[in-house]
Amino acid sequence: MAQDQDIQVLLDREAIKELWYKFAEALDSKDWALLGSLVLDELDTDFTLWGLPAQKVRREDFIKFFKHPQSRDGLKTQHIFSNFRISVEGDTARCKSYLLAQHYIQGFEGGEEFFLRAEYSDRLVRTEEGWKLSAVTLSAIFYMAGNPALLIS
Repeated sequence: MAQDQDIQVLLDREAIKELWYKFAEALDSKDWALLGSLVLDELDTDFTLWGLPAQKVRREDFIKFFKHPQSRDGLKTQHIFSNFRISVEGDTARCKSYLLAQHYIQGFEGGEEFFLRAEYSDRLVRTEEGWKLSAVTLSAIFYMAGNPALLIS
């Protein structure tokens, strides 16, 4: 029985990593339906390090938070999540991960690139459709370089 539980934890951890890979894919391909499929109908967010208040938001507002800057004409991005630290307890989980976010617009005034290196600390719940984010926190910004105006319109 303990071995079955260990195997389930490994499967859960891989499923949670896959969720974050899909999150990055959704941002880079601007697939807002995919992004929405990864979160609950309502979730807690904390982007105070980005200047926004911690709050409970609806899925649609969560998508808008990312869609607005990502939809800028000519913006190309690459988001990479890594260094996962995942703890699973039954149907809930916590995940910390690193983010490398690269943004580029050719010929953009003030600089063509913006880089962000950060950490997310999140909570997830198991649903019938698989793991979903229930809380997303930008817990650390390690480094920013370049032109952040790429993301402001």
